[in-house]
Amino acid sequence: MSYSETKADAHTNDTRTAADMNTFLRLWFAKFEEFQDNDFFVAGESYAGVYVPLVSQAVMDGNDAGQEPRLRLRGYLVGNGVTDAEFDGDALVPFAYGKSLISEELYEEAMASCGGSFWNASAGTACDDAITSVYQAVAGLNIYDVLEPCYHGHNPYTQADQLGAAVASHRRWPLLGGLHDGPVTGLVQLLGQLGHTPPCLDSREMWAFCNDPAVRRAIHAEPIEKIGSFDECTNGDRIHYTHDRGSMLPVHRDLIGRGLTALIYSGDHDMAVPHTGTEAWTSWLGRQLGVERPWAPWHTADHQASCVAGYTVHYRGLVYATVRGAGHMVPETNPAEALELFSRFLAALRV
Repeated sequence: MSYSETKADAHTNDTRTAADMNTFLRLWFAKFEEFQDNDFFVAGESYAGVYVPLVSQAVMDGNDAGQEPRLRLRGYLVGNGVTDAEFDGDALVPFAYGKSLISEELYEEAMASCGGSFWNASAGTACDDAITSVYQAVAGLNIYDVLEPCYHGHNPYTQADQLGAAVASHRRWPLLGGLHDGPVTGLVQLLGQLGHTPPCLDSREMWAFCNDPAVRRAIHAEPIEKIGSFDECTNGDRIHYTHDRGSMLPVHRDLIGRGLTALIYSGDHDMAVPHTGTEAWTSWLGRQLGVERPWAPWHTADHQASCVAGYTVHYRGLVYATVRGAGHMVPETNPAEALELFSRFLAALRV
């Protein structure tokens, strides 16, 4: 329901988002100065794989430049986060094969045709044809959690049909193969196709609640008549967003080198940003950082051997963890495990 009456505000990008957030944070801490001595962390999921590192970097740069108040940034957390075009774009095919969503024959065909690199296949090639077959095989699944059903209804407030997780949607969501292209073309095309509605999500309760006139009055949101109905996402009629910062791998290296600690975690049944890609880039970066504790299971608080919550590896300055059975939004699908991860991360940094 955010909006602006200044048209220029509708055009933004990663760089401006990070700068705006740094400004907001310092104004907030200046107003609520009783919190200035607290340790501070930045956290988020999905496209936050881009804006969490960039906001963290903007805060660090602001501190170094003497901006006040100085923020006690200690670390950051990213869940199932978009990070790098190549690593993310190569992730779905091995994910689908590892979860038995495609046949061994199709997997071997894709590997042979693409040489193990799927993210930038040229149209009309044997590689492109094989990848299309992979996406067709998984098109009926919930891209955010392959264990959950896919909602095919419509949004009564926009009359937009839920077309399901179409082949084209899977190949573009979220930004696969397009992170270096400038404008977030895949996302814009997908939202245009689905009428603002991400594939498969059943948001009927959210739509009803956030479009209720009484609710909007209570939270001081403008009425539908002025700014339109609520939706999870908006397309080019309200905002024009450009991804202008490319891969986040150099940003992670910079932040960890400056003393921050990162927790990167993945729900292992998310097909939007599959754990296979995140494991690949954290392993690539981790080899440069050095391993402190090798890959091993982690457990919930009762520490029973039967309660494996996922798997984790500790590098110097970076922890990667999977959450068993979780989808794209770990706190939504696995809240207990998410709280455990968050609590342990804070406790490990407590001095």
